[in-house]
Amino acid sequence: MIFMLNGIMPVTNVGSAYNSMITVKIDRESISRNPNANKTLSRVAGYWEAHFVAEGKLPDHFDFENDVIITTQYFDGVRTEGIISRPDTADEMSLLPGVTVKQKRHWETIFHQPLPKYLYSYIYPNLICEVCKSEVPVNKIDHENFDDDEYFYTYTVCPNCKAHDSFEPYEFENINTVMENEKPSI
Repeated sequence: MIFMLNGIMPVTNVGSAYNSMITVKIDRESISRNPNANKTLSRVAGYWEAHFVAEGKLPDHFDFENDVIITTQYFDGVRTEGIISRPDTADEMSLLPGVTVKQKRHWETIFHQPLPKYLYSYIYPNLICEVCKSEVPVNKIDHENFDDDEYFYTYTVCPNCKAHDSFEPYEFENINTVMENEKPSI
């Protein structure tokens, strides 16, 4: 069980038979400078849209309920306009003679906490569930949270047998500590 009090989260496993703490190590070979360090906004892909105009009838094999939505049709199919809901359908329709497809990807700007100075990954050890004895990589262990207004609790949960707090307690190595103590060249 992990307790957090006033935003401080020491990793402990209350009531556990374990006396030691496993440290999930940072892969030293993975450490690199983040080219976007300290940025507080990012542009991410937003929604996609496509419209079409077809001179002549469209082939019957299109799914006119889900893939292609006809908004306007003139003279019994001589000219058809509409919306395409799937990118692969837009690509297929753009190959048809007499069909013009216009696609657009919208971009959104999101604001967030400053991005970290370093990029890195962890080396995830396998831990053994003391209930079902299955070997589970640390990054596959589930967690459940509970907040009683004074304390914030996090329980580890075995993904196989769903037992609570059945793994040795573990903590993640801190990148700032690694950079201060070891000063790896990056």
